[in-house]
Amino acid sequence: MLAYTSLEYIDSVLNDSNGKAKATMKAQLLYIRIIIKHLKSIEATIENIKDFVIDGTIIKFEQFAPELEELARMQLLQIKKLENKYSYVFYPVWGKFVDKVRLKPDPSNPNIKTIHKYEKDFLMSDEIIELVGMKEKINYKNATELRLVFIMEQKATDKIYQSLSDVKIHFINWVKTNTHLVTEQTLKTAKGNRYNG
Repeated sequence: MLAYTSLEYIDSVLNDSNGKAKATMKAQLLYIRIIIKHLKSIEATIENIKDFVIDGTIIKFEQFAPELEELARMQLLQIKKLENKYSYVFYPVWGKFVDKVRLKPDPSNPNIKTIHKYEKDFLMSDEIIELVGMKEKINYKNATELRLVFIMEQKATDKIYQSLSDVKIHFINWVKTNTHLVTEQTLKTAKGNRYNG
């Protein structure tokens, strides 16, 4: 998961909008060290953006009490004590800075919808083909071919969508930068026909 988290996250969590530190250097280093270790240990899935617990035997409360209390005041973690044993619940504040589009979806989660969920309705939508054809000045056949390439690309990347409207909006924007896929093929075909005919 670490590869999907940015330095922007650390900066925005530990510093205010003017760049002034919200925590002491020691508290910042402790937090960064724990988060990095945790993110390295988990798979990059949306389901792993959740609270996690660090046992008190790993981080000795007595050794880091001021820093842990400072992080708790910042609402980055919760300190729990049960019969002189400590544990720390780290909140997934870091999750809002992860590029979720790049994460692997869990196919068993019914809330996660990829292009597979919307493919049939999307393929039946002639109005989207007419719209991108008019906007990008490409013919119906080329727009239809682009739609098939788009679907293949989304299947390969497991892009997550909230609705069929999201798929259509993404397709409209995607076509703007990918019309060359059909225009290059059309030019190659035209040149090939000229030499063959």
